[in-house]
Amino acid sequence: MNRINAISFYKGLAIMLVIMVHTSQCFCLVEPFSYITKFGDLGCQIFFTLSAFCLCLSFENRQETYAGYMKRRLKRIAPGYWLTILLSVSLALVSLLTLGKNVMGISLKPFDIAANVVLINGMCPQSANNQVVRGGVVCWDSSYTICAIPILI
Repeated sequence: MNRINAISFYKGLAIMLVIMVHTSQCFCLVEPFSYITKFGDLGCQIFFTLSAFCLCLSFENRQETYAGYMKRRLKRIAPGYWLTILLSVSLALVSLLTLGKNVMGISLKPFDIAANVVLINGMCPQSANNQVVRGGVVCWDSSYTICAIPILI
């Protein structure tokens, strides 16, 4: 797939916006920086929209079956995500047992953990906001890939 420079530019801009919003949460910034960082929330929406567009292009340019595409993405993304879930849950349980509180701030409900493991918590209303992995965007990416690509193509 050929690189589309405009998409690369806007993804870079979105990344900078995300960095700005996270920076503003860690530091007390003075004007005009505090005003500018308020636009950082848009960075996530821009980045996810462009990433979804690139997923569609990737699928279209590969000339493979949808099942083959999904299998290839799952083999690439899932192992790291599952390892992160294992580490997050382990750290949360250790902190709960030793400190008496879940310092990870993640959900330890069995349904939420299972929904994250099978990559469907983005599609389950009762667990959509109960991420087992902080910033667990993999479930949203997989939800998009499972549902939207067949509809759009």
